Amino acid sequence: MENIGQYITKYRKGKVPKQLFENQEEGLLPYLSPDYLRRKSKPEFYAEPTEKVVEVEDGEVIVLWDGSNAGEIFISRKGILGSTMVKLEFNEDEIFKPYFSFSFEYLEYVLKAKTAGSGIPHADKGVIKKLDFFKPPKPEQTAIAIILSKVNANIEAVNKSVKAAEKLKKALMQNLLTGKLKPDGTWRKEDEFYEDEKFGKIPVGWQIIKGNKITDKITKGQSPKWQGFEYQDNGILFVTSENVRDGYIEVDSPKYLPIEFHNKIKNSQLQKEDILINIVGASIGRCAVFNLDVEYANTNQAVCVFRPNDENDSDFLAYYLQNGYTQQRLLGTQVETARANLSLGDFRKFKFIIPKSKDEQVLIAEKLNEVVSTIQSKQDKIKKLQRLKKSLMQNLLTGKVRLPKEFIAQFVNELEVTNTTTTA
Repeated sequence: MENIGQYITKYRKGKVPKQLFENQEEGLLPYLSPDYLRRKSKPEFYAEPTEKVVEVEDGEVIVLWDGSNAGEIFISRKGILGSTMVKLEFNEDEIFKPYFSFSFEYLEYVLKAKTAGSGIPHADKGVIKKLDFFKPPKPEQTAIAIILSKVNANIEAVNKSVKAAEKLKKALMQNLLTGKLKPDGTWRKEDEFYEDEKFGKIPVGWQIIKGNKITDKITKGQSPKWQGFEYQDNGILFVTSENVRDGYIEVDSPKYLPIEFHNKIKNSQLQKEDILINIVGASIGRCAVFNLDVEYANTNQAVCVFRPNDENDSDFLAYYLQNGYTQQRLLGTQVETARANLSLGDFRKFKFIIPKSKDEQVLIAEKLNEVVSTIQSKQDKIKKLQRLKKSLMQNLLTGKVRLPKEFIAQFVNELEVTNTTTTA
């Protein structure tokens, strides 16, 4: 292992451009923000490359220097460096550029753990200089970087296909859950709608009906602390708003309560096919069908238990509640206080525009379930690829596993081409 600081030649901090533009025009480059570099958003602003700003190319090592996430490492995209970031320049005669990037990506957790500052945290140059990394011969660096780059490319490709599937899901929800599109894939004609004075065009065979007419129960749980109970290592599963995600229940870190709590708070004992809806806080409106294979489960006061009756399908109603138009209507009824909330009365009075036929509800839900299943399969693949990348980095970037010489030899020519291109 060697000290990485000896190979860093310059720390270039970004600067705020004289002028930022909201729209991309000829000659302007993206003004790099953390979310843009995380691939979570498009550029918010653009700027003109001048001598007074720091321009970066694809593949540079960028450190988030200031703020709550100080020490986070980015592999840059071409643009103008943000003022809270630092570009690391290094001796490229000694280190293959992509290998340098992956090494810093691997060392990120060390750097983030050692940010400094009593006020706003910032990355510490002294810590960076002392970071140890594995520096094999340059052909082996090239081979390692190419292996990791191929895994990255696969992750990126699957991510793109997930986004496409999510876009399809959104379009299907907008059209299937409003009746514009039939479950068989055909569009409803004009004469297959009737006019409602408040809601406009409603599909023939659909009804406007209040929540209390399509459910057996609308209730919520209670706080265990208010009842004198504490969490324990086992017992009945206790579902909170953190567990209710968009379309699924997540219990990676389950909470348990004594059976006595469950027996005391009977009104919110959960059953399969219950729809759980967050009614307080930042995740308000988030909902999912409870289908976990557990004997006993209960919930707290931040989650509404919406139990459809036998004439209605839980999957369909959950999708209906997740739909953007429904969320807009529903959240328009929330109490305007410091902490937004929905009441049980909101759900009892809320008017659902849904098929009268449960069979039609089921067919619509099945169409959406197919897309959701595809998305889940792709997301599982991404997790496997991420685990593979982590394992490869832990082994190849530390020297625990060395690549065979015969394998490395095939990358010597590629390295020579790279060097020739760089010096041209």
